[in-house]
Amino acid sequence: EIARQAWERGLVSLSPLLGPENPSVIESHFANLILSLVPNASRNRYFMGFELDVAIELAWTEVLVDIEIDEVYHRSPRQQGIDARRDAFLNLLGVRVVRFDPFDQAGRVLADLEQALVTQLREARLLEC
Repeated sequence: EIARQAWERGLVSLSPLLGPENPSVIESHFANLILSLVPNASRNRYFMGFELDVAIELAWTEVLVDIEIDEVYHRSPRQQGIDARRDAFLNLLGVRVVRFDPFDQAGRVLADLEQALVTQLREARLLEC
């Protein structure tokens, strides 16, 4: 019944432009923004078996910062628990974890993504004013 109604309404072939962006495209765009703003940032670096979305080495403090680009599924309680354990372990190893959710409440990419990123990087003291 649902398939018939969709067919009758012409909803059998939706344009890919109408759906959400591919998460890997969003992560790539976000990572490139960080790389353009923060010196010494590198992408997809591994540390003790963990992939760091964007790693920043703070030369003046010898601290490694991991900026995690959280996709919508990171909002689930289960994934938040997994993320909290991962972050706590990395913190014990001296890695500072900063998480950024580039989506609005509806799961769409933030309209002001670059401004939101700049604000968070400044709040985390990773970007000069």
